[in-house]
Amino acid sequence: MTKTTFSILFPGLLCFACCGLPVLMAQTTSQTSFGKNRVQYNRQIDEWMLYESSNFVTYWYGDARNIAQATLQTAEYDFPYVQQLLEHQLTEKVEMLVFSDLTDLKQSNIGEDEVFQLRAGETKVVGNKVFVYFDGDHNHLRAQMREGVAGVLINSMLFGTNLQEIVQNAVLLNLPGWYTNGLMAYCGEEWSTDLDNHLRDLVQSGKYKNFDKLAKDHPRLAGHAFWNYIGLHFGRSTVSNLLYLTRINRSTDAGFLYVLGSGYRRTTDAMLDYYRKRYRDEAKSTKTPDQAGQIVIKNKKKLPLYQVRVSPDGRRIAWVSNDIGKWRVWVMDLETGKRKRVLKGGARNALQATDYGYPQIAWNPDNQRLAVLYERRDIPRIALLDLAKGKKEISDLSPEYQRVFSMDYVTPVDIVLSAAVKGFSDLFIYHTVTRQTERITQDFWDDLDASVATIDGHKGILFASNRATDTLSIEKLDTVLPLNRFDVFFYDLDSRSAELVRITNTPMFDERHPVGVDSAHFTFLSDENGISNRQTGYLEPYIAYHQAVVYLHDGAEVKALDTAKPGEWPFERVLAFLAPLDTVLQNVDSAQIDSIRFSPVYKKRARTWNQTNADRNITEHHIAVRTGRLVEAIPRDGKTLFYTRTINPQAVASTRFTRYRELTFRNAGLAIPAQPAIDSDQGQAPDKQPDASDLARPDTVIQIEPGWLFQLPDYLAAPPPENAPEAKAPPEKEEEEEEEPKTNEDIGIVLMQPAPRRPLKPTKPFMELGKSNAVIRFNPSQIIPYRLKFRTDYISTSIDNNLLFEGLNSYAGTPDFETPPPGILLKANFKDLLENYVLEAGFRLPTTFNGAEYYLWFDDKNIGSTSGMPCTAKRWSTPSINPFPALRSTNRRSSCAPIPCSGSSRCAIRLMFSSACAAQPPFARINPSC
Repeated sequence: MTKTTFSILFPGLLCFACCGLPVLMAQTTSQTSFGKNRVQYNRQIDEWMLYESSNFVTYWYGDARNIAQATLQTAEYDFPYVQQLLEHQLTEKVEMLVFSDLTDLKQSNIGEDEVFQLRAGETKVVGNKVFVYFDGDHNHLRAQMREGVAGVLINSMLFGTNLQEIVQNAVLLNLPGWYTNGLMAYCGEEWSTDLDNHLRDLVQSGKYKNFDKLAKDHPRLAGHAFWNYIGLHFGRSTVSNLLYLTRINRSTDAGFLYVLGSGYRRTTDAMLDYYRKRYRDEAKSTKTPDQAGQIVIKNKKKLPLYQVRVSPDGRRIAWVSNDIGKWRVWVMDLETGKRKRVLKGGARNALQATDYGYPQIAWNPDNQRLAVLYERRDIPRIALLDLAKGKKEISDLSPEYQRVFSMDYVTPVDIVLSAAVKGFSDLFIYHTVTRQTERITQDFWDDLDASVATIDGHKGILFASNRATDTLSIEKLDTVLPLNRFDVFFYDLDSRSAELVRITNTPMFDERHPVGVDSAHFTFLSDENGISNRQTGYLEPYIAYHQAVVYLHDGAEVKALDTAKPGEWPFERVLAFLAPLDTVLQNVDSAQIDSIRFSPVYKKRARTWNQTNADRNITEHHIAVRTGRLVEAIPRDGKTLFYTRTINPQAVASTRFTRYRELTFRNAGLAIPAQPAIDSDQGQAPDKQPDASDLARPDTVIQIEPGWLFQLPDYLAAPPPENAPEAKAPPEKEEEEEEEPKTNEDIGIVLMQPAPRRPLKPTKPFMELGKSNAVIRFNPSQIIPYRLKFRTDYISTSIDNNLLFEGLNSYAGTPDFETPPPGILLKANFKDLLENYVLEAGFRLPTTFNGAEYYLWFDDKNIGSTSGMPCTAKRWSTPSINPFPALRSTNRRSSCAPIPCSGSSRCAIRLMFSSACAAQPPFARINPSC
């Protein structure tokens, strides 16, 4: 049944009916509807709740409550910024629907085709509804939210709010896809290392000589790069001006000419030349990987390859390929080059966003088994593959796991998982024999990229986290949101101490994918210079402070700080959890003191250095600790290439900051550190010598400074004046001071401090609760259950003679219906907010005015948990002259039970009931049911 019709006036209907009668008579068709299968395996999707705030109405279900709280608080904080950037206001609240993961999002009935036709990575927006899901990183959740809000604002600004403006602007204003999609991405996420690397790879490939070709193949990235260029060279206020004049003139070229002073072609050419020159200059100081170590893999379709893992003996590698949803796990022998598919799953689906989060793979320490963790029908499963015997054992994980982000073996029977439970990503140890779970972290910070390593004789877990403290404790989400950069931490499994070892502490950079190299060294990926490179380091002990233990006669012990012997920690840090010795002695009866013992307190800190200077991002790496063999993944020219080599922990490489990273320093109000010469990689000492004050932090819960409560782009805290960068130029004396080279110690100290673009006043904290620029408090008492609420989807008028439903014909040889005459069809469609229920009513009056046809159609898309059941009721009356004139009335009722066949198709079983009667002289009833 057609769900989109043209609205026309009634006189036009009559004229069209008279003129086009012969055409309509020849166009009788039976339309069969094909619905995409929305199988809802998650039982909690039926339990929706809502929370209404100043600008948003947030909906969630079941265990997604914590995700919804973080989304709502972040949305309210960022909403003024997005409004100011676009200079537009909404007349109604934005509706945000929060899902636990991408799998649940694809089960939603909302949006029908609109949601399913968007690509992976794009935020789903339907009307004023924004769809967001959690992938383990709250920063990604925030980018989705901001992009969705920007999409609602842009649609309202360009196309209007009422029906007349929408129709008029949709016809007259034909914007290219890169324009709006790129602007949404620009509002949602600032230019990042991953975006810069992707654009660098496309520009340097030589395939794109002009912007139009780049925008055709990669509209989202091209649009994001364009708006980033506009913001850098013309100021952020130009964005709203360009949007406004584009709408007024109904032409992108006219908007460019009025605002930028040059047309579309000159602007896009200048933008592409800017990036091309930037990347060409940066390529002079980087190195391409050694082609001798490249692993040749047949990949004609250029499928995404990920989860590359090397076996413990270093002779085999395993990886995952994904063909728009159909994934395969491969194992290759590095000596012979033979590969074998060991497991496959999923189904190809070009309509839905591809989920690259699954499967996860890990090698067993016995070198013979491979664990593959994937998802089937919204339930995580783990398959233990015995490659030597060709056997596999499949079991379901606990239903408490909403999503698993990474895994690695601790012992041959225990696996460490980074998984989401109730909306928070934490670390767990899963016992494969007993199928029990042991929880390690329980807080609202994001804990990802878990791997097992043995460092200095201690077996533990290396992981990346955006936590502000290095002490484990049970923390609930309040007004401090986990939006910091990722650092690397080490958790000691032997001592099971709540004190973590902080490997890195870089508020401006991300460190991800930590793995162990040998018994002393570790390595991770860092985007410190603007390109994701590998850094290596080790832990060294140092004296943090001196402690005095006062022993009493009754066996009690009192710990105090020995102020006579200072350590590397400042006294104010130690005083947060230890009192000075003289203060303790004043409050203790000297007669009860048995003895006092003085001892230094040793802590560990990391010393790290750059080990690679790659020209592309290293997206993944893995090491076989026994043999020291490393395998890494580097995307290049649209392909994912694997390289293998033997790692040398002592190798050092110098890196230069990219233009993107230099702009990051400048926007933060920091001086750009001195960069090494281009050809100075040999004979360099480790380029990163941590200072004691940089790495020595107390292993207890510290008091977070106001500037650390909510890590945001600095222009949100104190936006500079637009279009006037020269007006705030520093004096010449300050410029001379900035040009002086800084030592490594100075750089380390500077990077520790979260400096905004404009220095914050010490009397005014960065975030103040209860004020307009603060994170709002979430009040659980304002949560209410979602109640069924119908809204008018559309009301339409058309003229046709098509059959309204499929299945009205008879397959017995002779049809039991006659071709309906052309008629005027009036119909209205109503849907609830979640679009689980659809109600449609229609009435068709034939142009001959000798009959009528009306129907009622109802679709329940979530009856049970696996199928819906649309029901129809129709009644029509048609004239008949055999054997004498009469008015024949027919009632027909049908019920259809769809059966899901796969993730994107379904078959159906239809039951139909019909009855008929005819009014004849002397108007005797043939069928008493009529």
